[in-house]
Amino acid sequence: MSAAKQGFKYKKLCVAIACFASLLSTPFVGKSNAAVATVDFSFTGAQQTWTVPETGTYTIEAWGAQGGNAGYNGTISTYGGKGGYASGSISLTANQVIYIYVGGQGQGGTGTANNNQFLGGYNGGGFGYNGTGSGQRGAGGGGGTDVRVLGTALSNRVIVAGGGAGGVYFPGYGVNNPGAGGGAIGVTGNTTGLASTSFHGKGGTQLAGGAGGSNGQTGGTGSAGNGGNAVFYGYGEAGAGGGYFGGGGSGAGTAAGGGSGYVGGVTSSTNTAGNSSMPNPVGGTMTGREGNGFLRITYTVYETSSFNSLALAGSATTATYRTAVVITANVTVASNVTFRVNGKILPGCKNKLATGSSSSFSATCSWRPSSRGSVSLSATSTPTGAGITGATATPVRIMVGNRVGAR
Repeated sequence: MSAAKQGFKYKKLCVAIACFASLLSTPFVGKSNAAVATVDFSFTGAQQTWTVPETGTYTIEAWGAQGGNAGYNGTISTYGGKGGYASGSISLTANQVIYIYVGGQGQGGTGTANNNQFLGGYNGGGFGYNGTGSGQRGAGGGGGTDVRVLGTALSNRVIVAGGGAGGVYFPGYGVNNPGAGGGAIGVTGNTTGLASTSFHGKGGTQLAGGAGGSNGQTGGTGSAGNGGNAVFYGYGEAGAGGGYFGGGGSGAGTAAGGGSGYVGGVTSSTNTAGNSSMPNPVGGTMTGREGNGFLRITYTVYETSSFNSLALAGSATTATYRTAVVITANVTVASNVTFRVNGKILPGCKNKLATGSSSSFSATCSWRPSSRGSVSLSATSTPTGAGITGATATPVRIMVGNRVGAR
């Protein structure tokens, strides 16, 4: 085996929700014992970053946030539009930093206060308003969830899951159906008692933000990344969902639109609106994302073995003829280590168990040189764990000399 294929590091993965422990970055000796690694990112209300552990293909799944819920006196009357889903696979390079923005659910409430503003969710949700009484309630739009590569600008987004519009409750116009986020075009809001679509905020598209609904006043038009804001009128008005392009804010007492999703520069992509079936990150499927957004990165890791070191005691490069000296091998996984000199197994030094923890396991051998001159010291390891490739240490050249005072 060539030197280029020796001396590799075992990569140990430690992942938790919104937490990733770095992997040792030395190349693999060979791929074996494959396992799927998952890194999850929940809503924090701020940009998050992740450093790519190794060059390869990564699958990214994003869920947009739901719009805020509208209600009164402890009861939700209208739920916010649900967030969309987008996914795809992308090639990334070791140590590359990617930027993650997990959308937040729009503000809403079931309190009794009137005329108050509700902020949109983090990453693009538009704001909404409560009206002047118990039957005039509104909420903010949900934020989109996206990943940005090679920079933090909106133009660096490669996957976007649109956020849903905030809810509105104004029974005088019938049932309010806020637009869901996601898909190539975010879902346009709908209010059952108003036939004309001009009353409702439109969904964002791949080219532009959705137009605001017009009734008494005109809601804000969506833009790249941001849902349109509501304009206070007193009937209850909703902010639109954020996304690739945000939806349009609502007219007075009417529904707002959802933000669009986006996939670009990725393969095996999906872009699903929040009123359709999509994967549930906890398993199974669901129709739209409720609450805050979410993001998941999935990739394959391989458990491998290698030698950290092979050396005489004290890292000596010389030994004394017929004088015992300890050889120590340090490997990255629990292994049985066999020691050799000039290719021959040393007596009593076959399958010596290397013990330890983490990525440092040591085995020793007592060697009494039986010949003089330059010799080659080497070792091989056989991991005790199933499915892990063994390794061969880089040979070490040792000079064996006479004992001091020998005749």
